[in-house]
Amino acid sequence: MKLFFLFFILSLSQGIQAAETQDAGDAIDNPVLAWTQDSQILLQIEQNLNALKQVQTTYIQLEEGKPNQTGTLYWKRPNQMHLKMSTRQYLIVKSGTAVFYDLNLGQRTYISIDDLPLSFLLQDPVVLSNRTDYTFQVAHDATRTFLRVLPQSPDQPPLYFLFDKKTLQLMGWAYVDPVGSPIRTQLTSLQQPESLDSDLFKLRQNFPGFEKR
Repeated sequence: MKLFFLFFILSLSQGIQAAETQDAGDAIDNPVLAWTQDSQILLQIEQNLNALKQVQTTYIQLEEGKPNQTGTLYWKRPNQMHLKMSTRQYLIVKSGTAVFYDLNLGQRTYISIDDLPLSFLLQDPVVLSNRTDYTFQVAHDATRTFLRVLPQSPDQPPLYFLFDKKTLQLMGWAYVDPVGSPIRTQLTSLQQPESLDSDLFKLRQNFPGFEKR
């Protein structure tokens, strides 16, 4: 559970307030959406996610009543991720280990990749059917497709992913934190570079400006 705080929130930064936009949070407790396990749509989403071998994207994270947080997310399958936050905090995933670096506090925290809510996105291949650790459901409105991810672990809340209905391009995700506040992440410039610097995914003792305390 603690990785939900490390990975998604950490809203300590001073940021600009973005205008209200539609995002994956619109799917949370939405009585209009009809959730199904449509195998054809799940297969199409699975194929699209598997095409995202290497990703670089900026993002905006929104939480009601708090300044927005921005940053850059990189991932490379299998099991490599680098999350750079505007709050001078980083999360790096390499193989079976996730390390959270807080340059403000001079602290490192080691976490198992099994506790990472988005770990299934880092698997190669991404599989959305016949799993024992997650159940996947889809729903639609006029322009959007939503994917609801129900972890079998009682310690993790459902995740909601947003896709463009026509192209099934990944647009963001959302979840509800333990105090009931929706945390919404919008991807603002998803790109698929031919290569990513391997140093992005290197587990390290220090970052520039990092002081162990």
